[in-house]
Amino acid sequence: MAAGRFGEHVGEAAGRFGEHVGETAGRFGERVGETAGRLGERVGETAGHLGERVGVTAGHFGERVGETAERASERFGERLERAGERFEQLGRTVNQRGVRFRVATDYYLPAGATLTQPLVVIGGDATIDGHAESDVVVVGGRLRAGPRAAIGGDVLTFAGNALIDPKAQFKGRIHDAALLLPDFSLDEDGHLPRDLSEAIMGFTIIRLGLVLTMSTLLTLVARRWVTSISTRMSSSPIGSAFTGVAGQVLALPALVALTTFLAVSVIGIPLLGAIPFLMGAFGIVWTAGFAAAAARLGSRLRGKAPGSEAGVFDVVLGFSLLTAMTVAGNVGSALAPGAFGELAPTLIPAGLVVEYLAWTVGLGAALRSIVCRRRVVPPPLPAAATATA
Repeated sequence: MAAGRFGEHVGEAAGRFGEHVGETAGRFGERVGETAGRLGERVGETAGHLGERVGVTAGHFGERVGETAERASERFGERLERAGERFEQLGRTVNQRGVRFRVATDYYLPAGATLTQPLVVIGGDATIDGHAESDVVVVGGRLRAGPRAAIGGDVLTFAGNALIDPKAQFKGRIHDAALLLPDFSLDEDGHLPRDLSEAIMGFTIIRLGLVLTMSTLLTLVARRWVTSISTRMSSSPIGSAFTGVAGQVLALPALVALTTFLAVSVIGIPLLGAIPFLMGAFGIVWTAGFAAAAARLGSRLRGKAPGSEAGVFDVVLGFSLLTAMTVAGNVGSALAPGAFGELAPTLIPAGLVVEYLAWTVGLGAALRSIVCRRRVVPPPLPAAATATA
């Protein structure tokens, strides 16, 4: 009986304790929920205020950048206007002091008219059908003197030509300072002049020597990169060719667009000094592509498996084969025109075409190796080569 009552008391006590624990846990849960809700609301409000402030700051920054760019454009336009006004003032001053001055415009003196001032025309043509009492100077343009022209001073033309009618009258001297260009006319046997052929041969040897030096240095310094370019070229030659053509076509417009953007932006003006380094980097990438093409050809002739490491001997061997026709045509045309007279006009263009194909495919593979970093699996060897190996 006593044990039963004790059990009942213990059960009741445990029940009341459980109820108190449940009520306490419920109230604690409610308070935690309320606290979390208030915390969430405060975090939301804080985030909202922060977003508003960031938006306002970004808006102010954009407005300031726009205002700065607008002011820079206005200043640039004002400077251009002032330069134009100063140039016009200079022209008026020159004309007032006794010189008729024209830049990038033509000048015409009609028949029966008289010009008492000296005439200076730069970047334009001058036509004289009347009476010019003083000197006539034409730079980078053409001078035409008609049959009724009369010039009392000297006549000077530079980097242009003078078309003078035999009936035109001159009291001074005529100086025709023309630019002397190389003589590309053929001799009686249909060959270029000996000195011009030797000059072209010397230029070709220097050009190919520099390319070979750069190719071997890149192979020694960046052998893995040249090998990856060669492997990518082997796996996708057509894609590399199209990429190379696209790179050649878009290189100059991209450079012009980048230079223009940096020049018109306030922040980009200091970065204009990096343009030569960017062009140098593009030249290194292009040379690495040509080195990879030469290495691929040399390793193929040596029977090496695709994807094998590029070596200096592979580059030299492939380079010699790629430039063989160009060197033979130039050397033969300069040193033995009689023996190579019929072959040189064919060897030189054919050699340049082979070089261009190697440069183009190499450039495409080099660009793809930079843009696409995934590992390229070289194509499998033919069955005959596998059996032989």
